[in-house]
Amino acid sequence: MGIFDALTGKSQQEAANMARIAAANAEKKNTGFIDTGLTNSLAALKGGQTGATGAVNQGYTDATGYLTNANAAFQPLTALGDKYGGASTMALNALGVNGQPGMETARAAFTATPGYQFNLDQGLEAINRRRAAGGMLNSGNADRDAQTFGAGLASNEYNNWMNNLLGFTNPELAATGGAATGIANNDRTGAGLATARGGMLADLEKWYGGGAAGLEQGAVGQRMGNTNRTTDAYINSFNREADAKTAASGNMLKLGMNLAGLGVGAATGGLGGFGMGGGSFTGVGGNPNMPMAGYDQSGAYYNFAPGGSGFGFG
Repeated sequence: MGIFDALTGKSQQEAANMARIAAANAEKKNTGFIDTGLTNSLAALKGGQTGATGAVNQGYTDATGYLTNANAAFQPLTALGDKYGGASTMALNALGVNGQPGMETARAAFTATPGYQFNLDQGLEAINRRRAAGGMLNSGNADRDAQTFGAGLASNEYNNWMNNLLGFTNPELAATGGAATGIANNDRTGAGLATARGGMLADLEKWYGGGAAGLEQGAVGQRMGNTNRTTDAYINSFNREADAKTAASGNMLKLGMNLAGLGVGAATGGLGGFGMGGGSFTGVGGNPNMPMAGYDQSGAYYNFAPGGSGFGFG
C-alpha cells in the first residue's frame, strides 16, 4: 500500500472491484451448476417417460397377443358352424330358395342318399319277385305298382331328409353364435385395451410436460436468485467504492487545509519555527548583524521580522 493510499481510498476501491469480479465469477459458476442440474433433471425425467411408455406399449402388445390367441380358439367352433351351414344351405336348395339350380342340386343329393336308394332297390325287387311268381312281371300292373311304390317312398324319404337337414339349423346357430359372441367380446376387450393405452400415454405426456415445466420454472427462479445476489454484491461494492471516494475527498480537503495553515504559520512567525502540533511559539528575534531585508548571494529576496511569535495548525 502506498503512503497516500489511506488518503485516496485506493485500497477500498480495489477491494470493491475485486468483490465485483468475485460476484461475477460466482454468478457464472452458479448459473453453470443450475443449467447442468436442469439438463440432468430433464434427461432423467425423459428417461422415466421413455421407460414408462415402453412398459405401456409392451403390456398392450402382450395383451393383444393373448386376445389373438383367444380368437384363434374360436376357429374350431366357427368351422363347426360352417359344417352345419352346409345342411341349412341344402335345405334352402330343396325349398327352392336358391332357384332351379339349387333344386336340382338338392334332388341329386337326395336320390344319392344311401337310405333312399337302398329302400327303393329293396322295394322294387320285392314287387318284381311277387309279380314274377304270379307270371305278371311284364304286365302293366307291375309297372304301376313300381311307380306307386317309388313315389310313396320318395315322398316319405324326402320329408325325412328335409327334417334331418333342418335339424342342423339350431346347432349351426349355436356354433356360429358362440364364436361370434366370443370374438366380439375379445374385440371389445381389445378396444378397451387400446383406449386404456392411449389414456396412459396421454397421462405420461402430461406428467412429463408438467415435470419439465416445473423444472424450467425452478431453474428460472434459481437463476433470478443468483442474479439478485450478484446485483446485491455489486450494489454493496459500488457503495463501498463511493464511500471510499467520499472519504478520500474529505481527507484531501483536510490535508489541503492543514498545508495551507502551515504556510500561514511560516509566513507570520518569522524564523521562530512551526510545527504540526498546533499552538503558538516564540520565534527567533531579528539579528542586529544582518540587515532586515535584502538579497542573498543566490539573488533570492529575504526579509526577517524583528521578532514575534509563530504558530502552526494541528
